Amino acid sequence: MKLIWNVIVGFILINLLAAAVFVAWLYSDGRISKERIDQVVDTFRLTIAEEQAQAAEADKLAEQTQKQLEQQARLESTAQGPVTLRQRLDREQQTDEMALAKLQLHNEQNKALRDEMARFQADYNKRAATLEAERAAFEKWVQDYADQTRDENFLQVVGLYEKQPPKLTKQAFQTLIQNGQEDQVVEYLAAMSSRKASSVLSEFKTPAEVMQAASLLEKLRTRGEYTMDQQNTTTEDQSS
Repeated sequence: MKLIWNVIVGFILINLLAAAVFVAWLYSDGRISKERIDQVVDTFRLTIAEEQAQAAEADKLAEQTQKQLEQQARLESTAQGPVTLRQRLDREQQTDEMALAKLQLHNEQNKALRDEMARFQADYNKRAATLEAERAAFEKWVQDYADQTRDENFLQVVGLYEKQPPKLTKQAFQTLIQNGQEDQVVEYLAAMSSRKASSVLSEFKTPAEVMQAASLLEKLRTRGEYTMDQQNTTTEDQSS
C-alpha cells in the first residue's frame, strides 16, 4: 500500500516538474506573459452568457452615443441654417446685381455703337449724295462744253465749205469719203443751205461721182426720216 502511494506521489511530482519546466519554456520563448495570463483569467472569470450580455450592453451604449452625436450635429446644423441661407441669398443677390449691371453696361455700349453707326451712315449718305450731284454737274458741264465746242467747230467748218467754190468743197468731200467719213459729209451737207448743197452736188459729174452723189442724197433722205422719228419719240417721252 505504501509502495502504491509513493508511486502516485512520484508521478504527481514528475508532472508538476514537467509543467513547471513547460511554463518556464513558454516564458523564455515569449509565448506567455502576465497580460496573457490575466486575459485567460478574465476569460474564465465570466460565463459565456455574461460575456454576451456585456457585449450587447456595450453595443447598445455605443449606438446610443452615436445617435446622441448625430442629434447634436443636426441641432447645430439647424441652429446655423438661417445664417447660412441668408449668406447664400446675399451672395446670389450680389451675383444677380453684378450680372444686371454688366447687362446694362453691355446694352448701353450697344446703343452707343448703333447711334454712332447711324450717324456714320447718315453722314456717308449725305456725302455720297453731294458727291453724286457734283459728279453729275461736272459731267453735264463737260458734255455741254463738248457739245458747244463741237457745234461751234462744226458750224465754223460748214461756213468755210459754204464760202469756198463748190468745186473745192466737192474735192474736200471726196477726200472725206475716201477716208471712210461719208456720214460726216452727209452732216455737212445737211447743215449747209439747200442752194450751197445743190451747187456742191452738181459738181459730181462723172459716172462714179454721180454714184457718190446719189449715195449722199439717199443718206440725206434717211437721215431726215431718222431725225424726224427721233424728235417725235423725244416729244412723246416729254409728254408722258
